[in-house]
Amino acid sequence: MNPTQTRGMLAATVADTRHLLAHEMLSPLLVIDTYSELLEERFSEALGDTGVRFVNRARDAARRISHQIQRALLLLQATDQALEPTRVDLSAVSRAIAAQLRAKEPGRQCEVDIEEGMACVGDARLLAVLMVSLLENAWKFSAGREPARIQVAGVVGLSGGGHAFRVSDEGAGFDCEPGEDLFKGFRRFHTEREFPGAGVGLAIAHRIVTRHGGRIWVDSRSGAGCTVWFTLDEWPAPPSRT
Repeated sequence: MNPTQTRGMLAATVADTRHLLAHEMLSPLLVIDTYSELLEERFSEALGDTGVRFVNRARDAARRISHQIQRALLLLQATDQALEPTRVDLSAVSRAIAAQLRAKEPGRQCEVDIEEGMACVGDARLLAVLMVSLLENAWKFSAGREPARIQVAGVVGLSGGGHAFRVSDEGAGFDCEPGEDLFKGFRRFHTEREFPGAGVGLAIAHRIVTRHGGRIWVDSRSGAGCTVWFTLDEWPAPPSRT
């Protein structure tokens, strides 16, 4: 089998997987959530407090699974979507994402400091997904640390003439063993009770960055926040933590 045939088979497999997730799995979960909501609205008196609690637990489970499937679809998108390079204003993209996060949780006291003038060349759709993954993680893991602070910045003039970008937070952070692969899909560093999520944010970021010919690495300590660095061109020497 030649490389073209191999790529074709891989693309077909990914397409089939996407169809399975998006249509054969998400649709039934939506039905479960919708009818559970109707059941609670129309028959709450007959169900009683215990019955309503059971219905709500079923809805929560369906929503968690739906969220994980949606994240898996993003992971597939980051893997097989054809790149369409263009000039991307990462500062503007980051500001839009920060505004969406604030709109979802208007009560949060979280400052998002975004450096102006950050630009690069890459696929605009995938780079938006990259920044969503990193900023959502920073926002989530900063919960409970108010006032919280998140920084999005760039570093230029590194060794070899490269440049890097970083997303930093002062949140929960995590410790990892030397040589540990931080970018595996569905990898969690905290319990579901502490921080709900699918555990694919870093995996999505890794796939997007590597598809752009860059590198990604993490500087984090438990209780001391997290900084995710990434490049989109040549691999620079890792900058020191600031």
